[in-house]
Amino acid sequence: MLAWLLANYAGKALQLGGLVCGLGLLVVLAMPLLLSGAYLIVRARAESRQAESFTQSRALLEADGLARQQLAGELEQVVARLNETAQALPLEEAAAKEKLLAAGERLSALAANARSANRDELALLTSFALSPRDAPTLQSYDTLIVERARQLSRQVSRLGKRSGTSIAAQAEEVAEAVESVEEAYQRRQDLLLRGQRPTAAALERLTVDPLIEESGKLTRLSLGDVVACGGTNYLVQGKLTYFANGRRWYVYLLRDGQGERWLQVSEAGADLAFFEPVAASSAVPSEAGNSLAVVQLEDESFTLEEHESATVTVETEGGTDSGVFVESWLLASPSKRLLWIERWPEKTVTRTGRRIGVFDLQVFNR
Repeated sequence: MLAWLLANYAGKALQLGGLVCGLGLLVVLAMPLLLSGAYLIVRARAESRQAESFTQSRALLEADGLARQQLAGELEQVVARLNETAQALPLEEAAAKEKLLAAGERLSALAANARSANRDELALLTSFALSPRDAPTLQSYDTLIVERARQLSRQVSRLGKRSGTSIAAQAEEVAEAVESVEEAYQRRQDLLLRGQRPTAAALERLTVDPLIEESGKLTRLSLGDVVACGGTNYLVQGKLTYFANGRRWYVYLLRDGQGERWLQVSEAGADLAFFEPVAASSAVPSEAGNSLAVVQLEDESFTLEEHESATVTVETEGGTDSGVFVESWLLASPSKRLLWIERWPEKTVTRTGRRIGVFDLQVFNR
């Protein structure tokens, strides 16, 4: 029709007014078709995105089911060992026995929750709060919970075999370990079902707003970068990323040709500590327990500030190793000196150091 109008107007068979009326009629006839086509294209794209999101949510949900089954199996084994150990305790340890049995009941309930299938999968999928970018965090939770359950199992197997610690105190440690498993599992479920992501970094940033730009650099150091501290330049030769209870923090291995140092950086980069290794002390047991409250080292008394278990991703020039389970203790002396003890799968390491400020460091990126 457009071609006919133009041809007649060019051949003088149609006046300008007729051309305008014809074009107006063409617009009136074509507009509904154009709008319908545009609507269908937009709708198709939206449905495609919705279908993709639904598929991704289903994949995450299926992975969640497998992870929950593994977790349930680990917890059920711990419950069996816990009940067996509790029943074998002598009569005079009735209080410890009761505490262990109560811990077993809590773990049993957690295992039942983990193993139970989602009864209304479609309803869960349509209200699924997790996005694909959260998958690594969810996987970190899964690894952390399983490793904490295995650590708890080892703890139960050593019950009554550790000299210098009463059975009642060891039972209390087991109860605390069960609480840590429950807490990690609850945080995992909050992320999975309600989209409640960790907010530790956001809370920390509220208190360090003027330093965000400088401190943020320290969470993004890479192998080969140079860190200057106290007039010495150190090369970053390792990066360790820790994950526990919804938060991450970082530790960097620094070398200057003379020895090694360790820089510990909080999630937002505001809290820093600088450590150097020390020889293992007889005051630091190779099988340190939760009762590690005071340690004597070099005529100083260190008091426990933090006890944490975490999964660690180790990045070095030789490659990356993920999911390493590490238990750590941070102690402080009256002189503000820090003692940092870590138990890795193959060894226990001890370091001493102090807290430092963001502007005590200079960073030179590779």
